[in-house]
Amino acid sequence: MIKDENSEIWVTLDLIDNVKRLGLSYHFDKEIREALHRFLSLERCNATNIHTSLHETALSFRLLREYGDDVSAGIHVQAIDIIHIEYMLLLFFSSSH
Repeated sequence: MIKDENSEIWVTLDLIDNVKRLGLSYHFDKEIREALHRFLSLERCNATNIHTSLHETALSFRLLREYGDDVSAGIHVQAIDIIHIEYMLLLFFSSSH
């Protein structure tokens, strides 16, 4: 499924994240790199932001950085809606008390 170019990119990124958390990413290193480069080229070619949530933005940023892609935090920060940030901070602080 990582190699499937027809699958939705967020499903692929979630799968990559799950494989990494299970400690099996070294078995699929080539496929993961290809999927991340496909995502990065899709993101750079797309005139509009393809991120739809804070989770997707954070996941893509983290995975790209972990695999050595030089991505700017500024591009990803622009994709995050300020309301989502405030809401997530509110949830974080309320759950810590």
